[in-house]
Amino acid sequence: MSKLELQSRSGDVIHQTLEMAKKDGHSCVSKIWYDKTISLDDGLEKVANAKRKRNDILTEFRHMKVEVDPVGKLCVRNTPTDKRYYPTDYAWGKICHWHNMPTNAVRNFTTDIENEKKPELTIRRNKIDSEIAQLWFDRQRKSVDSDKKFLFRTYQDGTLRTMVSERYAIIDNEWYLGTLKDLFSAMGKTDEPRLSHWRGDEDTIYGNLLIPDTVREEDDSDYGGMISMGNCEIGKRVLSQYPSIFRAICMNGCIWDQNKGFQIRKKHMGEIDYSDLRDRIMTNIHKQIPLVKEGIDTFLSMKTRKVEKVSMNRILAVVAKTYGIGLGAKGQVHGVADEYVKHESEYKNLFGIANAITRAGQALDNEEWVRFDGIAGSLAALPSSKWEAMQARARNLTADDLEEVYGFVP
Repeated sequence: MSKLELQSRSGDVIHQTLEMAKKDGHSCVSKIWYDKTISLDDGLEKVANAKRKRNDILTEFRHMKVEVDPVGKLCVRNTPTDKRYYPTDYAWGKICHWHNMPTNAVRNFTTDIENEKKPELTIRRNKIDSEIAQLWFDRQRKSVDSDKKFLFRTYQDGTLRTMVSERYAIIDNEWYLGTLKDLFSAMGKTDEPRLSHWRGDEDTIYGNLLIPDTVREEDDSDYGGMISMGNCEIGKRVLSQYPSIFRAICMNGCIWDQNKGFQIRKKHMGEIDYSDLRDRIMTNIHKQIPLVKEGIDTFLSMKTRKVEKVSMNRILAVVAKTYGIGLGAKGQVHGVADEYVKHESEYKNLFGIANAITRAGQALDNEEWVRFDGIAGSLAALPSSKWEAMQARARNLTADDLEEVYGFVP
């Protein structure tokens, strides 16, 4: 395996003042952070436990019907077994899709319509709304081949997580984590990678794989390498791996250079050649580690991209508009600004902005957390000409522009 070589020594002070997990084989990881990580074995156990609580039903469309239960709640009934299942919001979206309905149809029939100024005009959803929705589903059933087979993922608690075509190919999370464990074990290393930022649920993997010291050359920096990884058995995410970096002191992760970095992405369609996929994962990991070294150097170089002749709230506004960070009085941009003021204000440069974004992302849901890490990575690879152009735009923002971004004029 290619080893990660670090050029920067900027982390020396960090290592002198913060207890690191060196005894555990991760000298670049703070002990506070390390204690929140889990082993691959722990991850495998979580996945195995989830499997024991689920039941995948592969059946013809005619055997699964949307109905209203005795208390007026929409559900899906398996007619041969007479068992009811209650879909998640995501599953309802998939069910609506296969019924050739708007994916937000159920949400519209189950969400109250509030009127704070005139409470008497508020509409509280009840059994009547569920019955109207059922009538719509009944009508739309005629547009689907009753013999077409679908896979329905259900759990013992009665939830239904997805409805997918029989052509959908599940890439098993247990197989994926087991493959990663086997690949690192085969290298004859005593220290294993650790699963960090482990988020998701029984069906979906969101997390990072920390690279241990045994595949690193230096231990004098607060920057380390990891692999941002993901997979979803029910269709929310493709299997993916990206190079990523982290800062021990603040537990940030940054998916570096998503567009140019060597990456693996596998959609859940058709037959899965697991032998080929394993080889691709192995090759991908070998190629990731040199990219992480390059990513750290690139990330640190952002300190030279100074914010000049413009206020930070203006340049943050331009960054937010450029990369789709939520605007307005309750927008995501305020989380970024708060993180900058609290933790990164010593860095009046692109480095501080990128770190503020990754910090803010940790408070968001899984999809947005990964997206925010990706934004930071895009900023790290930003050409100097584009950085100068963004600052020029920031200087020319009007009061109306700032109000659009922040909900008020800062």
